[in-house]
Amino acid sequence: MMSRAEQLAVKRQALQLRCALQRQEVAFLTGAIESKLGNVDRVLDIAGGVVRNPVAVVAGIAGMVMLKPWRLMRWAGQGWLLFNLARKVKAWAAS
Repeated sequence: MMSRAEQLAVKRQALQLRCALQRQEVAFLTGAIESKLGNVDRVLDIAGGVVRNPVAVVAGIAGMVMLKPWRLMRWAGQGWLLFNLARKVKAWAAS
């Protein structure tokens, strides 16, 4: 039979382990949130650049009109394919 001091020591170790696991979980969740917020920051930076330089937007739209929609759609399809491929390779490399 364990003494009261031994019981408390075992309980303390269990609580310390539980705290360590919770700290790891919080660190993991914080990293995921920071990653998503980084993406939001990049989108906001791009949007801010567009607002600060509307001439570039007009030039981009004019360029798309001159390229003809069918060519633009073909390039967009190829870009989407490459994007998905890169995302899958990145996920594969991370695992």
